Amino acid sequence: MPTAPTEKQLEYAHSIAERLEIELDIEVLDSKEAISEWINDHIDIPSVKQVELAESIAEKINYELSDDQKEDIDFIENFIDENIHHIEQNAPSPKQIRLAKSMLKKKKLLLQKST
Repeated sequence: MPTAPTEKQLEYAHSIAERLEIELDIEVLDSKEAISEWINDHIDIPSVKQVELAESIAEKINYELSDDQKEDIDFIENFIDENIHHIEQNAPSPKQIRLAKSMLKKKKLLLQKST
C-alpha cells in the first residue's frame, strides 16, 4: 500500500496547481511518491499569468515566443524583467478614464451653478 502524502506536500501541490490554473489529478493525491513526482514535474513551469504577460510584451516588441520558451520559467522571468518597460504600466484603464471624465463634468456643473 502506498504511503500517504504529507500535509505539506498536499498544500504545496495545491498552491502550484492554483498558480498554474490547472487541476490536480486524484491519483496524484493518493501517494507520497506520486505527489512528489507531480511537484517535481510542475515546479519550474511559468504561471498562466507570466506567460500571458510575456506574450503581451512579445507582441508589443514584435517578437515571437516559441513553445519551449513559454515553458521555461527562467527564460520567461528574464524576458519579463528585461522587457517590462515596453508595457504602459501607468496608463489609466478605460474605467478610470470614464470616472475622471464623470467627476470633471460634475465639477464643471458645480462651478457653473456657483458663478
